[in-house]
Amino acid sequence: MALDDFITVQDAARKLGVTPSRVYQLIRENVIKADHVGEQKTIMLVSKAELNRYIQSLSLKSEAPPAGASR
Repeated sequence: MALDDFITVQDAARKLGVTPSRVYQLIRENVIKADHVGEQKTIMLVSKAELNRYIQSLSLKSEAPPAGASR
């Protein structure tokens, strides 16, 4: 994967409308995958594909009928 396939945690937070702390929490919980980069592995980048997958899963959940609701 190329570097263009990734964004910073801060950019991911802006895209999600949450704080960077929340993005780090999602990464710790293995909800979103991220990679450490740089000489000392101090920069964390989020895969754009992973972030889009997560966003899509959120929209699918919001479109689902409530549990127990009849169609």
